[in-house]
Amino acid sequence: METLLARPQLYCAQPAVDEGGGHMWHGYPDECYSFTCFTDSLVALAWGYGWYPQPPYVGLRNAMIVDFASRSEEEAEASMSFGWNGAWEFPMGTVATVRNRVDVDAQNVRIERHLALIATGMPIEEFHHDVIEPLLDPRTCPRYSCGTCNRRGVRRLEDIFVALGDGTGQRAVQLFSSWRPSGKLLMRADAAGIEIRAHRLDEIPVDDLEANRFYHIWNGTPLQAQEFRGTVWAPAWRVAKGAPS
Repeated sequence: METLLARPQLYCAQPAVDEGGGHMWHGYPDECYSFTCFTDSLVALAWGYGWYPQPPYVGLRNAMIVDFASRSEEEAEASMSFGWNGAWEFPMGTVATVRNRVDVDAQNVRIERHLALIATGMPIEEFHHDVIEPLLDPRTCPRYSCGTCNRRGVRRLEDIFVALGDGTGQRAVQLFSSWRPSGKLLMRADAAGIEIRAHRLDEIPVDDLEANRFYHIWNGTPLQAQEFRGTVWAPAWRVAKGAPS
């Protein structure tokens, strides 16, 4: 069986003057494709069809959480304090708490997922509005003085399941983890109208799990971003326009 590997060739754009504007962030297309296949295989596994190394693209909505790292429910909840991250280029809605971040060089960062929230059949823009925004709290909102997040208080683990289920319009959230949800967590989620369907993390082939534990984010100036998009995201466009490869 083919493993769903994500091994990007990291890219450094040519130096460009930083005129004080914000840098632009981009994910890598091969990693986005790898994670899309990984996600579709998760759907097949969750619904009893086994692990498909190259499943068809899932267009129907599903709500899933993969805990790549936690050994306990408490550790999963604690990971929320490290904030959320996700590239906008993914064709599905997804965001993850950050277990580890390494600056590979001036333009590339390696991110290790901890708790990954995934919604198939849902574009990232809608996912951000309906799922990510309700999860923000004083620990994770980028604006430290945000009145909305401070009024909410700190999110609990059950809030993740409720936000994902409500935001995707799903009654059931599929959880893949090495820990089993406690009766208290199940009860609190159920009281909010969400069923947690637990699956063992080791149901996922270990090579596929490890290949999608990490992803890379590129960031640079707007001028560098234009070069990155033309070279990495749309090389065929460059050839069609007669640009040098």
